[in-house]
Amino acid sequence: IKEINVAQEQTTIAQSHLKIINAVSAVKRGGTGIITIQGKPNTAYNIKTYYKLGNKMISVSQWRTTDRTGVATFNWIVSMDSIAGTYAATISGGDEILNTKHTVIP
Repeated sequence: IKEINVAQEQTTIAQSHLKIINAVSAVKRGGTGIITIQGKPNTAYNIKTYYKLGNKMISVSQWRTTDRTGVATFNWIVSMDSIAGTYAATISGGDEILNTKHTVIP
């Protein structure tokens, strides 16, 4: 019985690491960006990112709650006025943080 408990604990630890399991993060203006994460089940996650519009940096924040398997998808439409470039994005929740990026293609 002890060995089973240890195996279950190790499985739980392995599943708690926040990671990206699918991404369309290089997107043309007018297109849709998508980042799907694997995190903790039934947990709220936030993505915070920026993009440039004219000479201003615009901050964007979006919340999603993972399903019972720990999966959630963030999606966004890239403005036709966004300035091309690569921008940082931070996904956080469940006491974990993941830094990534997204790119606006001209």
